[in-house]
Amino acid sequence: MTENGDGPKTAPLDNGGGRRAPTGFQLLVFSTIVTTITLIAFLYVGVIASLVMSPDNSLHWPYLAVPVLLTLFMMVSQIASHIDHRAYIRPLYLMSSVLMGAFAYMVMAAFMVTPILIPAYLLDIDSIWTSLRIMFAAVILVPVVWGLIEARILRTRWFKVPLPGLKKAVKVAMISDVHLGLLVGRMRLGKVLSIMEGFRPDVIAVVGDLYDTNPRFNTRFRPMLERMASMAPAYAVFGNHEYFNGHEAIGKELSELGFNVLRGRAVKDPKTGINVVGIDDPSFFGSGEVRREQLLSLLREVPEGEPLILLDHQPLLFSAAKGARPLLQLSGHTHAGQIWPASFITKRIYKDGHRGLSREGASTLFVCVGTGTWGPPMRVLAPPEMALFELVPA
Repeated sequence: MTENGDGPKTAPLDNGGGRRAPTGFQLLVFSTIVTTITLIAFLYVGVIASLVMSPDNSLHWPYLAVPVLLTLFMMVSQIASHIDHRAYIRPLYLMSSVLMGAFAYMVMAAFMVTPILIPAYLLDIDSIWTSLRIMFAAVILVPVVWGLIEARILRTRWFKVPLPGLKKAVKVAMISDVHLGLLVGRMRLGKVLSIMEGFRPDVIAVVGDLYDTNPRFNTRFRPMLERMASMAPAYAVFGNHEYFNGHEAIGKELSELGFNVLRGRAVKDPKTGINVVGIDDPSFFGSGEVRREQLLSLLREVPEGEPLILLDHQPLLFSAAKGARPLLQLSGHTHAGQIWPASFITKRIYKDGHRGLSREGASTLFVCVGTGTWGPPMRVLAPPEMALFELVPA
């Protein structure tokens, strides 16, 4: 039997896996591995850049030294941002995050140029080197500049979706993957609030990764989030970034601000009669099968014939969910790769859908590409979005 929407705001974690947040040692090992891989890739870029961009098209030590310094700067800045949020950290974090995005296109440029280097050396034609330099620079600069601009433009998407069991039309506003922190802040959140106030939703869904850091650094967002939760019944689930950044503190804060945090619970919204089911991100579970069974158990709690919305940060269990009963699933997480061509990877991983709206039978899945950005403050062919739904009787 479902709880009433104005019942308990939080529930004890019940994921069956008992997973805890990573320890300091685990984070150190992970950071070391990432740094090593990044350094090797950067050195490769440095070698190719030296051969292509230097006046005599040969190896020069500064082209190899700079990648080492950039790798260290990027890693130290990223780690520091999770420890301290004072004013001097933001420009360092911004530079290292832009560098993180540019790095992907540096590697791409190096791979594209490499096959041409041998014939370029053999033919030794000046025009070839000029073309190579232009291509190498363009492959890096064009998407980086494009991505920085595209990430600033929040897109609003409108959908009319039939929902089985619904008696009358209901308006739902959804955000996901905002990643509030040093780079995504009050300007983006203010835009979201402005759109929501104009839409006047009956229900608000926050589908994970609202925070990009521990909430003790995000006190400046509290009034705006409280304003959001006061517009309409607001339901939230946790994503992987809540797992990494202190889910207990985040859950406590969101509950205090007025959000109904669903951690393995089904509630019935008192205003609309819609049953809202929420489940934690797979990060919280030690077993995918345990998580699947918890989800199916939650879906069985909802009486047959009643409307149901599932909030699940990752779109991994839509096939299982729609097999249990008709529903609308709202997910995020994928960012649609955020930076092209990473979208080809997310499309292969999330086979039920990695972006946009899809319908199967009486059920609907919507995967938001994200309302903010994570890591690089850029998006290439995956503009940030929030979704507004008019749900109508099926």
